[in-house]
Amino acid sequence: MSSEGFIINSFILIVILNLSVLIAFEFSLVSVAVFLPILIPACLILLRINIFSEDNILPETEIGYFPIFSYILSFIASIGFFMIFPAFTSNEGSFWFYIIVFVLASIGAIVPVIPDQINKLLPYDIRNTKGQKLLVAITLVLVISLWLFVIIYYISIGASPLELTPARFGGG
Repeated sequence: MSSEGFIINSFILIVILNLSVLIAFEFSLVSVAVFLPILIPACLILLRINIFSEDNILPETEIGYFPIFSYILSFIASIGFFMIFPAFTSNEGSFWFYIIVFVLASIGAIVPVIPDQINKLLPYDIRNTKGQKLLVAITLVLVISLWLFVIIYYISIGASPLELTPARFGGG
């Protein structure tokens, strides 16, 4: 199967699994929170399907852009979208806080899916081991910066960790 066929089949499978989760949880906010971080990377890779084709394999290393590798990195970064859902259920937190979290999570989810554009910025190619390690490092820096922003924000408003913990886990 070609990489394009693999991406399309994987996307259909992810959509079916996500719809079953949405139906099982009766389209609740929790099911949407689980649905989005799984679906967003799949949609981004589907939109960039030509980048992940066999035409982009580097002849020297015989390595191309890996859709599974990019999906996993994008999924890790898009977990930050979970932090946006409290904006819909409570009036706590600043509007700008949620906008900044959304932007940081979006950047983190998009960067692993655009390896061809990152190649233009780097002095060497992403389609080798050193380049893939750098792509992981860039994604991790984006994810860590998102979490640091959130932690610093909550420290600055004086929220204690116990207040941020859901009530079922002993928080308030």
